[in-house]
Amino acid sequence: MVEICCVDVGLGTEDILFYNPSWSDCFKIVIPAPTQVFARKVLSIKKNNLFFSGGIIGGGPITQSVKNRIKAGVKIVATPEAALTFNYDLAEVKSLGIDVQEMCPDGDFEEIKLNEVDVELINEVSKNNLIFNKLDFIIFAVQDHGKPLDGSSTISYRHKIISDQIKNDPRPLSFLYHISKIPESLLRMRSDANRLSESFDGQIFVADTVIAASIGATLDPQ
Repeated sequence: MVEICCVDVGLGTEDILFYNPSWSDCFKIVIPAPTQVFARKVLSIKKNNLFFSGGIIGGGPITQSVKNRIKAGVKIVATPEAALTFNYDLAEVKSLGIDVQEMCPDGDFEEIKLNEVDVELINEVSKNNLIFNKLDFIIFAVQDHGKPLDGSSTISYRHKIISDQIKNDPRPLSFLYHISKIPESLLRMRSDANRLSESFDGQIFVADTVIAASIGATLDPQ
């Protein structure tokens, strides 16, 4: 029997659903969204400068926390990939006062490794609670505007991606990407999928949260 973990990464919460078609009920956990967790961590570090490594996560709260720390005189350094959390344009990232470097500088820097989908947590919950024998799929959803390839705004580019996909294949499930077929411009999705693949040997799929919600709504008889 196929066993699946579905993860929805939002602004406020991250919802993790464990699904098996043979069950009458599914098991779900809700935890704070990564951007909220990391935002609090940024504000809790008072003495050290900050070095961001890891992948791309949703911005919002973490970006505001970083801006607050910069105003307080804290030095912020990020790897090129982690820096894309704050803006897909690295010139804009640097304009915020964030230095972009491959390695952590010498000095009193505390490293924060960004990650959106915690495979260790998923494995721990599924194994310790005897939910699954073996997890076959992880399907996760995030909102990724995409990195504009035509000079447009991220919002306009997001609309273009959706419009082009509908013209190419209007079926809702065509928006569900296997890790090997995630569009190049969807940097956040690709970053999350690549990090998942480092510690999960099953099948990995990703979708936009809005599309995932729309598909889910069509299955609700209410």
